[in-house]
Amino acid sequence: MKLISDLANSLQGNAQAKLSDPFIGAYFTSFICWNWSDFLLLFFGGEPFDQRVSNTMAAFSHAGPQAYSSFLVPLLFTLLYVFVFPWVSIFISRLTSKAVIAKHAAAVDIELEQAEKQKALNAEKLLANPDKEFLSKHVDILLGNEKANAEKLTAEAEAQKDAAREAKARADKGELDRKSAEKKLEESNAKAEREKAGLAQARRIHNASAQMNAYIGSYSILESISRELADSGVAIPIATLGDVVAAVFGYESYLDLLNDKSFTNATLSKVKYLVRDDEVIADAIGGITLPEGFDHKDTTGYLHDALYGVFEDMPFEFITEEYLAQAIFDEVEPDSYRFTESEAVSSAQANTDTILEGAYIEPMSSYWDDDNFIVSMNGQASGHHRKEEGIEGQSVDFVVQVVAKPMLGSHCFNEYEVKVTSASVHYDEPEPEPEPEPEPEPEPESREYEFKPNI
Repeated sequence: MKLISDLANSLQGNAQAKLSDPFIGAYFTSFICWNWSDFLLLFFGGEPFDQRVSNTMAAFSHAGPQAYSSFLVPLLFTLLYVFVFPWVSIFISRLTSKAVIAKHAAAVDIELEQAEKQKALNAEKLLANPDKEFLSKHVDILLGNEKANAEKLTAEAEAQKDAAREAKARADKGELDRKSAEKKLEESNAKAEREKAGLAQARRIHNASAQMNAYIGSYSILESISRELADSGVAIPIATLGDVVAAVFGYESYLDLLNDKSFTNATLSKVKYLVRDDEVIADAIGGITLPEGFDHKDTTGYLHDALYGVFEDMPFEFITEEYLAQAIFDEVEPDSYRFTESEAVSSAQANTDTILEGAYIEPMSSYWDDDNFIVSMNGQASGHHRKEEGIEGQSVDFVVQVVAKPMLGSHCFNEYEVKVTSASVHYDEPEPEPEPEPEPEPEPESREYEFKPNI
């Protein structure tokens, strides 16, 4: 019996677990309600039980529209109950939320007012009862309060008299004190004017920052992309666009971008270069999830064009890392002579008799070191011999390294550090000795043969 009891409890527990599942329970209930007539005949029909079971099995196993509807219509009701009804319930709750809150607030106000009035009524009842012992004590307290108030007024009057005497003493001071007060007043007014001007400047900066928030912030970028897509008849959720925009700036997700405290309009306005990683952008666009009915290939194509169009219109340069390396070189190259003043080049120059007069650099390589973008350049400084005019001295070779650290994410840059990492004296390679000319090969000896005809 215990085995049967355990088996029954196990089956009951499994059944309860299955029926408590939102989908299975809803489908089970919908199936029974939709096929109520078959189940009514099964349990309460007049025929024998085995015949009723056979009829019910035949009704559900018979192929046809009616049999299909016995399963599909409950499935439709289940889907509506599980996926649509919660949103309808949320919508109704939002519509009635203000009324429910107002009703609760009104009830609370009524109870508070009743409590205050009941409190006052209770106090008056106690005071009106002459049999209460504390009535005399209450009178004593009132008299004590009146006495304390009188003493307080007397003390305030004495304090005012003392203040008047002190004011008269200050008024009797000499001309020097008066001029000193006037000077302090002028300084105070000047300070107030400076603070007022500083406040006005801060207000202007704040207003400018607010304007940049409207045009340069991340939401402004998302809105611009959405507007471009809307012109093409495409609508993509903001959250989906946010992940793509975050990938452009070098963030893992849009949430990482929002959690970056340095991602502000003021910082964004200082960005000079935004490195365009086409592979990362393509992966981000290809990984988006679109609603039903949208062709993924056409939609991602529109998104690609809109994204590149919006970022190319931004106040910073939207370029690849090759163009970033070239842009940094173009900024550093015109002032190449400054590298001759570096410690490394000066140390190498001390090993020569050369007075350096000029220098040039040329790009060598660029690469990423963690999140930093590194550009290496080869350079050479040259000049004349310090003891003999017109004679060229030994040159100095040096290596320049430019380190650009990202301002935002891992792709936004503005400033960079330039330093000479190494320098050495340039030694000309000896010219190769000419190879000896090969000796001419001796010509083969010529022999004359006399041919005699056979007779």
